[in-house]
Amino acid sequence: MAKVIKGKNTGKPWTARYQHEGRQREKSFTTWREADDFVAKFEHDRRCSQAYTSAANETVARQKEIPYPPRIGLPLRPVPPCEVV
Repeated sequence: MAKVIKGKNTGKPWTARYQHEGRQREKSFTTWREADDFVAKFEHDRRCSQAYTSAANETVARQKEIPYPPRIGLPLRPVPPCEVV
């Protein structure tokens, strides 16, 4: 979970701490609002990424169950090449 803390840096006193790819990261901002907006966007993007990944995994799992080419009872025949007139 990301959070905003008050740092000691006078130029950019607000720091956003967050975890990304298994490592703790920090980004400094001049105002609390900027830091809070960054944290909100980071958390939103992280949740969307997780939801997209799980939905994609479910779709791939479902598609692996469907044989390709689909069997409709008729043998597949090659399409004859187009004739140029």
